[in-house]
Amino acid sequence: MSAPAQSEVLAALARVFRKLRARWYVFGAAAVSVRARPRLTDDLDVTVLIAPGQRQDLVDAVRAAGFTFEHDFATILRTSAVLRTRHRRTKLPIDIVIGGPGLEEEFAERASLIKFGRTRVPVISTEDLLACKLLAGRPKDLEDVRALLREDIVDLARARALLKRIESELDQSDLSPMLELLLKERRGRR
Repeated sequence: MSAPAQSEVLAALARVFRKLRARWYVFGAAAVSVRARPRLTDDLDVTVLIAPGQRQDLVDAVRAAGFTFEHDFATILRTSAVLRTRHRRTKLPIDIVIGGPGLEEEFAERASLIKFGRTRVPVISTEDLLACKLLAGRPKDLEDVRALLREDIVDLARARALLKRIESELDQSDLSPMLELLLKERRGRR
């Protein structure tokens, strides 16, 4: 995705979310690109925190800002926490995740403003991004974790505590061991 297209889309989304008075943040490959290393991606991922009654307002505002949707609105509004959309002018696909209480609210609070073009947008923190990438667990996500670890920008104590909490909440036990394995792998390459 080109930097100008990404900047244009993020500026449009920033205006939409500001109008709705919604907190939001960028995550995914775009966040990895600003936190660790440039990474090619063919989409953009954002999370927005809105009240349940604002879903229709969100869809209407996003549509009015020049985006199209891949699914019919009734289905989206009833069943999905992810709005798959595309910016008409740039053709850039965007996944808008409708966040909920708990971790996603905390991620929004810890996000920091990063400049994309002329617009400053909230980007998920490094530790929160690392946790999301480990949770997704795909090969490209683990490569992103490796990139974050190579930069020596991760507060490992905070990342470990967050992973333990996520494991406890999801009754899962594979995130912390995966981080330790990737750290061991990194030490072995030095």
